[in-house]
Amino acid sequence: MLLRTAVVGCVIAGRMFGQLVGLFAEPEKVCDLLVEEGFRNAKWAPAAVGYGCSPTNLRLDYYVSGDDPLLVKRVKLVLDLTHESGTVEERTAEFVRVVKKLMEGLGLKATPELVAAINGTKPLRFVQKGARVTFDPGARPYKMQALTVRDAGVRVVTIPRVPKD
Repeated sequence: MLLRTAVVGCVIAGRMFGQLVGLFAEPEKVCDLLVEEGFRNAKWAPAAVGYGCSPTNLRLDYYVSGDDPLLVKRVKLVLDLTHESGTVEERTAEFVRVVKKLMEGLGLKATPELVAAINGTKPLRFVQKGARVTFDPGARPYKMQALTVRDAGVRVVTIPRVPKD
C-alpha cells in the first residue's frame, strides 16, 4: 500500500506536466470501463511490453496499456468496418455511442468536433485535461477507425496520412 501511495503521489505531482490522474491511476477500473457496453471484464496484467488488458465485445476492440503496473498511459478503441454485423452507418453510430461513454468515463468530453470527425471520416487531434486525443479514420476505403487517448505527457511521433485520391 505504501508503494501505491508513493507512485500515485508522484503522478499527482506530475499533473503540472500534463500527466493524467484520476482514473488513469486505476488501471482495473479503466479495463472495466465499458462492461455496460457489452465488453467482457479483463484483468490489468503484465503483457508483452509493459502492462495491459484487452476486453472485447466482438464488434469493437478496446485496448488499455501502460509501462507501469499502477498507471494507464494509453486507451484505444478500434472499429472494424469489415465486421459483418450491421451496416457501416449502424457500426459508426455504435462507435460514436461507445466513444461518448468512454470519454465520459475517463472524465473527458466527446466534443462535437470529435463526433463530426468520426461521422465524416476526418482525422482529428486535440488535447483536453491532460489527455492527447486522436481519431484516425484509417486510409481509404476506411476499413478500420481508431480513437486513442494518451497521457499528454507521453510524446509520440506519428506519420501523417496522405489521402489517396
